Amino acid sequence: MDIKPTVALAPGSLTPKTWEGTPHPSVKEPESMKLLLVGLVLVLAAGAQAQWYNFPREAYLGARDMWRAYSDMKEANWKTSDKYFHARGNYDAAGRGPGGKWAAGIIR
Repeated sequence: MDIKPTVALAPGSLTPKTWEGTPHPSVKEPESMKLLLVGLVLVLAAGAQAQWYNFPREAYLGARDMWRAYSDMKEANWKTSDKYFHARGNYDAAGRGPGGKWAAGIIR
């Protein structure tokens, strides 16, 4: 009958490990490694959403683009030109970014 021990010491360390190579339940990962991993994930997630502070500026500039298109329409005083100027204002505002796109959708 072949009996295998359930816990053995890894060569060169005093940390108990099972024969399959999985750590023993009494062995804990270093907290610094977990903290480093969490920090890395947060930095990557925050970097993807780092443009939030530009939103108000983009919204203001998008509204200004819409106003400029409206002013140009009034200055042109041309019959049935409102669709062109409205589309131009939307295009310019949406090109500013998420804030401009939001402003163009609100002003319509």
